[in-house]
Amino acid sequence: MFKLPDVMSDKKDPIQEIRLFVARLFLSSNGIFLLALFSFAYFLAFAFLTGPVESIDTLSYSRWADLLIFVDFNFFAFANELTNLHIPYILFIFTVASLKLGLGEYWIYGLLTLNCLSLSISGYILMRILQETKVGFLELFLVFLVNILLYERFFWSRYLLSDTTFCLISTAFLYSSYCMINRSPRSVISFIFPLGIFFVGLLYRPTTIIFLPLLCLAFLFSYQGKRRVLITQIFFALIIILGLAVLIFWAWYIKRPELWDGSILNQPISRAHHWFHEGVIIKGRLHTYLPVPESAYDILKIELVRLFQFFRFTTPMFSTTHNLVNAVSFLPLYSLALIGIWRTMILLYRDNRPDFIGILSIIFIGSAAVFHSMIQIDYDWRYRLPCYPPIFLLAAGGVSFLKQLFQVSTVRGGSEQTT
Repeated sequence: MFKLPDVMSDKKDPIQEIRLFVARLFLSSNGIFLLALFSFAYFLAFAFLTGPVESIDTLSYSRWADLLIFVDFNFFAFANELTNLHIPYILFIFTVASLKLGLGEYWIYGLLTLNCLSLSISGYILMRILQETKVGFLELFLVFLVNILLYERFFWSRYLLSDTTFCLISTAFLYSSYCMINRSPRSVISFIFPLGIFFVGLLYRPTTIIFLPLLCLAFLFSYQGKRRVLITQIFFALIIILGLAVLIFWAWYIKRPELWDGSILNQPISRAHHWFHEGVIIKGRLHTYLPVPESAYDILKIELVRLFQFFRFTTPMFSTTHNLVNAVSFLPLYSLALIGIWRTMILLYRDNRPDFIGILSIIFIGSAAVFHSMIQIDYDWRYRLPCYPPIFLLAAGGVSFLKQLFQVSTVRGGSEQTT
């Protein structure tokens, strides 16, 4: 762990003073709070200088919010009036309506501010998690750096959509799940928080369904008995098999409209069915499309290609600069995250010492990738946004692993020189 330098004399060394200041900044609770304030100002400057961006979805949210205001926030009347509202975004619509009521025509800047606040709080939570896992300065510095510099993350703060604020909900859920596993055996509150965040998320954005596997396994991993490590090892090993089984079942099910036609989920399944039979991999990116599927096997192939493409960060339809920035950003980030996954597996299966934040991060990312490979991947990879915080945490684990390797090699090198 990074240690604060000792001051041995009254004479001040400027370099030592800088090291002491930086260490306190990243390794103390007050320090990461100041870093969160800095990131908030940074995100605000970007969002306000570049200006708000509306999309087709923004127009729908605005119209629904106007209706909610018109019926005096009577949700029953709202539901009766809007019979074509098929996706439960009610809490986000309530947020937009409240901003409109309080700020009038300036509500869009209120939402921009809320987006920026969500990103900065999310970054604070990530650094808080790392502090609790007792990592060093480099891991904290990496997470802070990628949180403020990853263009694909803060780029969406300008958009008047629910995605950026949903990232805060997902990060809070990840943190509360981790706290539940490390809970006191008699703590009830630790169970209530992730469950409460899950239900809030369900009313905010329907993709909260990706939280469900994490919630179930977090409850399971919170078991305090002697078999806790063994249970974690068994169920973590089954994750890949379970994910593949879900994809196979979905490929079979989607090809049988007689099983779901006319059911309560008819509309979202019909939409997914349509995208499959267009050969869609990434929506709107025609160069990624596959031939029209003729069998369940062809649909499974589309799902597996989508699963891979979910993590893609370059495309011919991006500008050269955009592709270059993404390559410089994602290549080291993904590499460190893969090392972090390897570290998580070594700790679990070799050392019998589960790194639960790494395990939860892997489950979260896998659940999101599988879900969107079953439904649809947005043309600009917007649906990947909630996965960035757990990717950052895995990358921090990768840094920890490399540090340990370096320390071991240094010790061995010193021993060989001594002999």
